[in-house]
Amino acid sequence: MSRADVAAICVETAGPAGLVGFRRVTARTRVTGLSNTSGRPLSRASAGTAVALALAESPFHAEGGGQACDTGAVRSGDTVVQVTEVRRGASGHPSHRGRVLSGAIAPGDVVDAEADGPRRLAIARSHTAAHVLHHVLRGLLGEQAVRLRSLAGPGRLVYEFRHRRTLAPAELTLVEERVNSLLLADPEVTAGRRTGAPVVSIGDFSREQCGGTHVSHGSLAGTIRVRNQRVSAPGFLRIEVWTGFDALRAVDLGTLKLRELTELLEDPARDPVDALRSRLGQLAQLRQEVERLRQADRDRRAAALADRAELVRGGLLVTARVDGLARSELPVLATAVAERLASGLGLAVLGGADGPVTDIAAATGPALLARGVRAADVLLGAANLVGGEVRGDGTAAVVTGSRVAVLAEALLEIRGAARAALAGARH
Repeated sequence: MSRADVAAICVETAGPAGLVGFRRVTARTRVTGLSNTSGRPLSRASAGTAVALALAESPFHAEGGGQACDTGAVRSGDTVVQVTEVRRGASGHPSHRGRVLSGAIAPGDVVDAEADGPRRLAIARSHTAAHVLHHVLRGLLGEQAVRLRSLAGPGRLVYEFRHRRTLAPAELTLVEERVNSLLLADPEVTAGRRTGAPVVSIGDFSREQCGGTHVSHGSLAGTIRVRNQRVSAPGFLRIEVWTGFDALRAVDLGTLKLRELTELLEDPARDPVDALRSRLGQLAQLRQEVERLRQADRDRRAAALADRAELVRGGLLVTARVDGLARSELPVLATAVAERLASGLGLAVLGGADGPVTDIAAATGPALLARGVRAADVLLGAANLVGGEVRGDGTAAVVTGSRVAVLAEALLEIRGAARAALAGARH
């Protein structure tokens, strides 16, 4: 991207003080101020120093007015200062922040300042698209869709406005279509002043107070592509948009992903969305069937374990090691066993190991809980053995530990504690 390209594509607007114009990205100028990033004046800065420069004239646009700042470099002989941030100073003149990469710089030096041309154009495309987006949103959603803030960056636009809900997919598509139609109709972008303030007009449909960078015709902005949206605050919606070449890359990426999806679905003759919807429906049915089979297996195991219940003083007791279950299923199975024990006077304790972790789950019937037998109390001694903490209370509790080798010993400990708890239950 040459300097001539920027001059040909960007529209000249009435920018802030000290700026040479938005159609230029270079300026032979002089350093009028030098400080560190904390504002302390410097008489000289050498390589590696973070600095803030003031220039007599600047080709850099500072961040503000709804757009990101220019970046670039300031050079003089072997001296190079990389400019990474440009802020508007109290006087209105830009402050150029960056780092001395080589050589040294001092106040009074004559330098060549150059903003990044491709970045300038990418920001200008986004800024022009922002004005058109503003016009389209107010036309579709009403005059209440007032812009709160926006930031036009290279290839990206963030736009926040007053609206109470997110937009439906069809509404977002319509926004894209209308913005792109207006841009590709190639309206002229002109700049002027109204009551002393800079104004940018796009065709005969948009006129806004603005001193930022813009392309000279709508088609030079390219197209937009909505990236995402979210409610940023009560009553405000934030939309992120790809612009220019980034919008084209987003379309290309979407096309590529759609092609990959079509290949994965192995049904090229069918609409990929319909094919995916059908596959997801089949997957949901399979999940339901898996859950039904899991429930049946749980019922079978629970019935078998309940049949092995030991009649002890105060109720029925089941203690067993059960392997092959997911950790989340162990307490569910323990509860299912307790529910099958007669008159709610049953206590079920099940242990299992999953790799380096052991779990022990306890469940009691409601009648035992009413007599003061809590599942968590039964697991306290075992918690010390397996090196874990008891979670839960009332009719269900679990302890998880890392000492798998002592699981059998822990179950024996629990069996003794459970028998004692049942025997000492209130009657």
